[in-house]
Formats: sequence, C-alpha cells, structure tokens
Amino acid sequence: MAEMNRYYELLELEFGALEPDVKAAYRALVKRWHPDQFADAEQKQHAEEEIKKINEAYQKIKAFLASSPSDQPRIYSETAPSDSAADLSNESDASERSASRTKRTKIYASGASAAEVFYQTGADLAKAGQYEAAIAHFRSAIRVNPDYAEAYRHRGFVYSLMGLELGAESDLRKAKELGLIQQKSSLRPARAGGSRGEDASEVVTPTNLNGQTWECIHPLSPHEDKVTSLRFNLHGKSLISASKDGLIQLWNPLKGTLLCTLAARLLAIASIALSANGEMLASSSTKPEIKLWHLRTATLLKTLTPQAESLAAVVFHPQEPILLAASKDGSITFWDLRSGKLIKGLSWHTAEVSTMQISPDGQTLAIASHEGSLVLWNLSLNRPLRTLSWQCGGIVAMAFTADSRRLILGCGDQHLRIWDLASDRLSATLAGHTAAITSVSTGQSRDIVASGSGDRTIRLWNIETQQLLCVLEEHEDAVTAVDFLEAGRILASGSADGSILIWRRTD
Repeated sequence: MAEMNRYYELLELEFGALEPDVKAAYRALVKRWHPDQFADAEQKQHAEEEIKKINEAYQKIKAFLASSPSDQPRIYSETAPSDSAADLSNESDASERSASRTKRTKIYASGASAAEVFYQTGADLAKAGQYEAAIAHFRSAIRVNPDYAEAYRHRGFVYSLMGLELGAESDLRKAKELGLIQQKSSLRPARAGGSRGEDASEVVTPTNLNGQTWECIHPLSPHEDKVTSLRFNLHGKSLISASKDGLIQLWNPLKGTLLCTLAARLLAIASIALSANGEMLASSSTKPEIKLWHLRTATLLKTLTPQAESLAAVVFHPQEPILLAASKDGSITFWDLRSGKLIKGLSWHTAEVSTMQISPDGQTLAIASHEGSLVLWNLSLNRPLRTLSWQCGGIVAMAFTADSRRLILGCGDQHLRIWDLASDRLSATLAGHTAAITSVSTGQSRDIVASGSGDRTIRLWNIETQQLLCVLEEHEDAVTAVDFLEAGRILASGSADGSILIWRRTD
C-alpha cells in the first residue's frame, strides 16, 4: 500500500482519488513535463525521466482501480494505513493511530452500494461548497448506476450553483426522465398524428476498434463567454466564431490568427449561418433581428426585423437568394436577400423551436423542438412530409449529410439519432456521450459526423458502419459548437468557457 501511496504522490494526488481526478492529473503532468517544451538538452533528459515516472504511476493506479471490487464502497482517508511491523509492535500506539484515522475517515455502512457511497460523499461536499469535488463524486455514482436519478438531480443543482446552465438543464432533464421511467415500467415514444417513432432502431454503443489519431494543433484566443456557433468558410478557408459575449470573429484556423471582428459587444449572438457562395453571413441575437454581413469587406449590409420575441435559428437556402429564420414561438419566415423583404411564413405551433436546418439539395427543411418533435417540410411542394416525435430530452442540434439522404439529430438524452430520408426510417441510435449532445457537424461528408456534448468531449463517428472513430477530450467545459473544415481531417470545437480548439487528424 505504501508503494501505491507513492504512485498517487507522483501524480500529486491523495491516496483514493477518483478515476476522473487521476486522469486529469495525469494529463496535466504530461503537458507540464513534455520534452518538446524544453530546449536545453539536460532539461529535456530530465523531462523524459519524469514522463517515464508519470506514465508508470498512471498505469499502476489504473490497474489498482480496475482491480478494486466495483460493488464495494471505497474508504478514503487523508493517510493510508501502514502495515509495517513497527506499527504493530506497540498496541497502544496502534490504537491511538487507529482512533486518529477514524476521525479523518468517512466510514459508511458495509451494506451501502458503491453508487450510494459516491452520492453521499458528493452531497456532503456540495454542502461544504466544494463543488468541483462534488461533481466528480456524482459522476462516479452515475457511472456505477446509470439510472441514479437523484445523482443526476443533485449534480444538476450543483451545476446551476456554478453557473453551468447547460449541464444543469441536461442533468435535471435526465433526472426527470428517469423518474418517469421508474414510475412507469414501459415508456413508449410519444407520437404525433401520422408520425413514426424510434421503434425501428435499437440503441447501439459503438466501440473504437480501428480508431483515428487526432491532435489539437492550437487553441484560438478565447471568447469571454460561451461559443454559440462555429462555421468554416470553405471558399476563404477561414473560421467564423460567434459567442454570447456579442462578438463575431474571423480566424485563420491553421495559423491561429484573428483576421477581423464583425460585431460589437452589444447583444449575445445566438446563431450564425453562411451563404452557399461563402460571401454572406447572417447572425441572429437575443434581440429579434438578423444582421447580414459581407465577409470580404467585413461590412454590415442589412438588418432584418422579424415579428417575433426571439429567434432560434437562421439558415440560407443553398440554391436561392433566400434566408429562413425560425422564431422560438414556432413561426418560420422567408426573406428575399436582394430586397430584404419578407416573402412568406410558415406556422408550426406544436412546440418551441430549438434548431432548424435545410438539406444541401434545397428540398427538405427540418424543424426541431426542445420537446423532441421533428417536422420534415418539403420546400418544393410547400407542405410537411413527416412529423416525428421521440422521448429524447429534446433535439438540440441537427445536420444533414452532404448527399441530403440522412439527417443527424443530437439529443438531450445523450444519443445521436440518424434519420434516413430515403427509406423514411430511423436507421440508427448511437450511444456513448454521458451528457446532452449540444452540436453536430458533417462537413462535406456523407458518412463522417462530429458530435459535441456537455460531457466536455467530441466524438467522431462513421454513421455508415456505426463505428466510433475517436474521442477528443481537451476541453475543460461543455462543448457547445463543432464544425469540419475537411470532413475527417480538420475540425474546430468551441466550449461554454469561450475556448476554441483546432484539431487535425495525424494518422
């Protein structure tokens, strides 16, 4: 046990630290001691020796944690018990040490499950104001028991206290869903009239069998608030970022340099859309107005004012000079970009709109809600083709594949759903994320998808083979936006803490 204590000390941890803390400490130390950071040969050699020690300690602790019985609670203390003969030679000293350890150690009844131990520890830490540690314990409770509704509820409450509203909403929604499931043993997907639910697809958790290798080539200077949208301009090879801090910024993504800033810090930017020719950008804010920007000159062209309380999304028609705007009350408006005038509107009052996308061929408009409903509207016939509904915690993000045959749905229940428009069925439901999916991107691909989540990760999928390609884990807060420059080669991701990372595939 003394040797295991030494391994924990090498990672600058107390004995008994949880697996997420071990992983975080390992990653931080590897970054600190990476030999490439040192120019001096002697320092570089010292760094290589430190890395060897860190790797050994990490592997030993991982093996130790894996060998610990998962159904037994662990007891964590500030000092590890000693097994030396000297400690046992004096019975009174041993008793005194035992009493001292008992004061510092939280003891749980032997009949308590591991999930309950983690949960109770998290609850105690939350009361003491140690929110980060509480979150780690709630996470461990959920890993042991994925249906632990109370752990989701309490973690959501702590997220709210920390100001992490996205995580709070996701956890509280999950807790509510689990409560409903426990009340009703068989919960069927809700269906609108004439709709088809997800009964055609089982949930699949893909494994990373032939994984890809990606690296973060550099971070961009962070926004001061949540990144709400990222869009690569394929024509100009630039990246456009929008944020709740009220800024829209254009970047050279490969060099990591800022090219220009479009919007002043007036209103939070809710969403952006890029025209098919890459020359015009539309941005919507918390105020019900849409600004149209000319990217080449970085100038404001027009301001449109829909009659709505707030906007949920804006998208350009891929073939026509038309902009579509979705308000949260369910109405969709069509605007002529040449005149800046309203052409027509659609009413969709069944639920509050969460997001909207149009297929690359310009034929299908997809409108989703926070309640899990989806309308597929045929723009040529000007009528709805299909109305669908799932108990999925809401549809938060969507993206069409490049061939317009499939629609990717990122849902609040942590699942990625694939709707096949050609066969008119749900072709796959993919699991893997541990928090609500917040963003999805297909780039110019027919089968590669990137998904960002409140669990701070980006997952790359092949939806044709239903294979997980890679998991990217550098963000320290919820991932709120993703976009491909080259599908499967270059990726940008943004976070709730304002950070933006540029990723490149290396294999």
